[in-house]
Amino acid sequence: TQGGNNNAYCQDNEISWIDWEIEPDGRELGEFVRWLIRLRREHIVFHRYRFFKGPGAPGSKIKDITWLRPDGRERRPEDWGDPEDRCLAYILSGEAHGYHLTASGEPEGDETFLAVLNAHPEHVSFTLPGERFGKSWNRLLDTASEEPLQPQIHQAGETLRVEGRSLALLMRWDHSSLAPELERW
Repeated sequence: TQGGNNNAYCQDNEISWIDWEIEPDGRELGEFVRWLIRLRREHIVFHRYRFFKGPGAPGSKIKDITWLRPDGRERRPEDWGDPEDRCLAYILSGEAHGYHLTASGEPEGDETFLAVLNAHPEHVSFTLPGERFGKSWNRLLDTASEEPLQPQIHQAGETLRVEGRSLALLMRWDHSSLAPELERW
């Protein structure tokens, strides 16, 4: 506690001192956070210069963000009002025309990612979207897992178990060869 002091920043004693020594479990968390920072830095879809707009260039059906239901289909306006729905999923397209630009304004493509967030205390069965979004997906992150993930390739339409109060992050993987070893946290 701050010993009843509501402005600990003016104290130069144990009330406001921070122990910066990192314990072994803190090192694991630090590695995980470094991995997340690197993922964000390396993929422009996670650090956009423009707000989401929906459909891409005129005549294109590619959206920069697509919101999904647990059954893998695109969300409709009436789906947003369901008080029992505690699973939120979206696809960030690396192909969205004109949305991903470098700092100098040049178009830049990226990978396509699928995030599934389960706010429910119980697991959710989430169906991967159809092939129009990608034939296969590589699960990069699962916050319910205590260990770094090994590459896990899942096919379009496959059902994933997403544990309660967790996030699963997948990257579209339409390559025919086996997935290379991806650096994990």
